[in-house]
Parts: sequence; C-alpha cells; structure tokens
Amino acid sequence: MNITIVGTGYVGLVTGACFAKLGNNVTCLDNNKKIIRNLNNGVIHIYEPGLEEILREAIKKNNICFTFDKKEAYKNPNIIFVCVPTPQNNGGSVDLSFVVRASREIAENIKKEVIIVDKSTVPVGTAELVEKTIRELNKKISFRVVSNPEFLAEGSAVKDFLYPNRICLGVEDKKTREILKKLYHPFTLSGAPIIIMGRRSAELAKYACNAMLATRISFMNELANFSEKVGANIEDVRRVMQTDPRIGNKFLYSGVGYGGACFPKDVRGIIKTAEENKSELKILKSVDQVNEKQKTILLKKIEDYTIIKNLKISVWGLAFKKNTNDVRESPAIKFVLEAIKKGAIINCFDPQAMLEAKKILKESVNYARTKEEALREASVLVVFTDWDDFKQPDFKEIKKQGVKAIFDGRNLYEPKEVREQGIKYFGIGR
Repeated sequence: MNITIVGTGYVGLVTGACFAKLGNNVTCLDNNKKIIRNLNNGVIHIYEPGLEEILREAIKKNNICFTFDKKEAYKNPNIIFVCVPTPQNNGGSVDLSFVVRASREIAENIKKEVIIVDKSTVPVGTAELVEKTIRELNKKISFRVVSNPEFLAEGSAVKDFLYPNRICLGVEDKKTREILKKLYHPFTLSGAPIIIMGRRSAELAKYACNAMLATRISFMNELANFSEKVGANIEDVRRVMQTDPRIGNKFLYSGVGYGGACFPKDVRGIIKTAEENKSELKILKSVDQVNEKQKTILLKKIEDYTIIKNLKISVWGLAFKKNTNDVRESPAIKFVLEAIKKGAIINCFDPQAMLEAKKILKESVNYARTKEEALREASVLVVFTDWDDFKQPDFKEIKKQGVKAIFDGRNLYEPKEVREQGIKYFGIGR
C-alpha cells in the first residue's frame, strides 16, 4: 500500500519504518525541514533501539522517503496516518492545533479517495473534528476517518509495533475495516488480536490504558513512602503483590515518579476532558498530585541528610527512563533545576539524553563524558534512570572518588552492599 505518515516523532517514525519494513511504500512528511534533511542523510533525531537499523534497510530498498513537500506527500496515498504532537495546554487540556493543521493540509492536497487514521493520542471526539474540518474544505473527495491509537513505549517502540499485544481500530464502516485489517495482518501472526470498536471508544481506550498504568505507579510510590514511615521494605511488599495473578508484576516498581511525553500529559488530558463533559475523575487527580510530589522526594531526602548549598552532586541519568533520549517531564530534570536554585553544584551524565537535557539546563551544570567522570569531587550520587550501565557499579571506586551517600531513585542497589563500603544509602520505600 501507499502510506503517508504525517509527523516524524517517536510514533510517526516508528510507524513509518515498521510499515516500510513489510514492503509498503511509505512517505514521511514533516514541516521541520532540518529533521527531513537529516533523515534523508541517514541522521535520526531520536534514540530508539532498533529503529536506525530498520530505517537503513527500508531506505536501501526504497520503501521509505522523507519530505516537507505536502503536494508530494499527498499525491497518491491509500492511507494517511496522522502522527503529530498533541501537547498539553496551560490548563491541562490537549492542544489539538497540530491535528487541525494537518487536517486542513490533507483537505487541501488529497486528490483521490483515502483513509485518514488518527494515531496521535487525542481526546474523545477528535475523529469527528478531523472529519468536519476536512469536509468543510474539501467536499469532492471521499474519505473515512479512523481512530487507531498507538501503544508504543519509548525504549521498546519498535518491538511493540512489530509484535503488538493488540491492535485497536475505531472504524465506522466495513470497507475501511477490511482494508486496515489487511494492512495490520502481518503484525497479528504472533496472536495479537485486532479489536474493532467505535471511534470514541478507541480514543478513550488509549487514555484509559495510560491512566491505569500511571495509577499503579503513583499507588506504589505512595505505598513506598508509607513503608518508610513504618519500617517496612517496599521491595518485599512488591514481591508478594506481583505473585498475585490478579495484580501481576507490571508497573509495580516504586521510584521518583513517572515522566515522558505520555503519562503526565494523558492523565491531565483525560481529567480535563472529563471536566469539560461535567464528569470528575477524582482518582486520577490524586494520581497526578502524588506523581508531582514524588518527583521532589530525593531533593527532600538530601536536604534532610545535609546542607544543599554548595553541595557537589553527581547525577546519573537525565532521561525519564532507560533506552530513550527523551527528557520531557523527567524527574531528573526537575530535580536538577530545583537543586541549582538551592545552590547545589551538579555533575551529570546520561548515555543518550545529554543533548536533549542541555536544551533545558543550558550551561547551569557540568556535563560529564562518562559516569565515572561525573563522580569527580561529588560527595553525593543521585541515580534517576535505570540504564543498564548504572546497575552494577564499583562501590569501592565510588567511595574512593569521595562519594559519602547514594540516593537511589530506582532501588537499583542492595542497601547492605552499599553500606558495607562505608557509603550511606537512601532508597525509595526501604
């Protein structure tokens, strides 16, 4: 099939690459000319394991191309996937300006019957908005609008797309349903079901999934903080919980709060959509509040431990989680900004997220080339991201560097092992 992808962020680029891998003819469109030029030169602007290899293969086979020319992109597609950003407005609502702009550009440029697929995370009713926007500008061309939410986790997005747990299609007519089932058939061979529903249900399903996962994280973090108060160990508690088949083991790890481009925005987005429809999601309001408070917990622990003014702190990890260079809503970034305000001196290191972090932190911190270099002259080590490279450090060497205390925001280390080297240990919930 001829597929046009609108937007070359995490979702758009992964979607385009994976469809091209299966032999479809894919055109990726983006208004950012620098990104398009870089992609045409083989330079990818995001870090996602496996993506570079798939793109190289697809480019070599001429199955994918990148353009900022709208006439070229909309010349001959059978299906258009809208994968544009849906950021958060100041009031917590979802900014649909990119979706509306894409809809208008589609209306102005399509020349034949086409299926338009909303893959961006959008509030309930957006498919109808897209349909109305296009119809007002183009009354001649036949088109159908589908909701097809993505369930890609940063750091495993390629795997998630190629081997999905499920494919959700919000589609209103049989013809469109059969076309999309055929497109997605290769991805269902491992047993993943295609779940068909109305467009509004599909739009809500994405928010419901992210809200549930965010709820589990905030619940575990709140329980971890309670565990500290009563002398319990949240890791022992978690091991009991995860053996209950009704609970399972996903998203039960306590830490410094969730971040990234999805959970914070989506939780607030569904809260705001509910308010606009005269409904209240009290649990999710608490989830968001708990998460924002959790992002400050390590700073409070450090202040309880010592004076933070002029304290030299080594920060390991700036990305909101491992296997990504995304620092959006990252607890580490929030910590660094607050610590600097209080007079701390920060040395930081992240295997992939340094350039993205520098756009926010500027020259306010020292950027180390290695995790070892980040330890120099620091008396405190704070770990924010669970990169594999951070999981088994040499605590004797850390002690030699002068580190007196480790604040483990991911509970990566055994407290006893750290303390045996004469280093104070502070984790989450234990």
